[in-house]
Amino acid sequence: MAVEEYSCLDCRDSDSFPLDQIKKLDTKYFEPVWGPRQWSLLEHANRTLVCFWKAKDQQVLSFIFGEVNVVDKSFEIFKVVTVPEARRQRLASELFHSLCEYCSDQGIEKIFLQVASNNLPAIKTYNLWGFGRLREMKNYYGDGQDAIELMFQLGAP
Repeated sequence: MAVEEYSCLDCRDSDSFPLDQIKKLDTKYFEPVWGPRQWSLLEHANRTLVCFWKAKDQQVLSFIFGEVNVVDKSFEIFKVVTVPEARRQRLASELFHSLCEYCSDQGIEKIFLQVASNNLPAIKTYNLWGFGRLREMKNYYGDGQDAIELMFQLGAP
């Protein structure tokens, strides 16, 4: 079976959103891992949570998960995860393209994310996608690790 793309444009109200798989992949492949409290706060908040994911045989291989900020006309990416065996297949890049189309349709002008300053593969990918550096944030994760805030301007040349 081929890899297929899915989306959930309000994840709090969707039965088809594979939240349990997303949480497991987050725990296994993403630093820092969110705990049950962080997931619960998001699930019960009055926020527009959006996820795009690629799956094969109903198993999530890659996802981008974040939140729309209608007031600021922005989108914040919380998580970008691809399982190791599916990396270097452009799955996350394709999902980012879908996210950009969605954001453009919603009148969103900017996409933000934070990345650990020592996560060089991710920084390289985000630079290839067109993200620019906004600022460095010291001890962002509370464990001494710094982060970089990046921004992508939709409609920019």
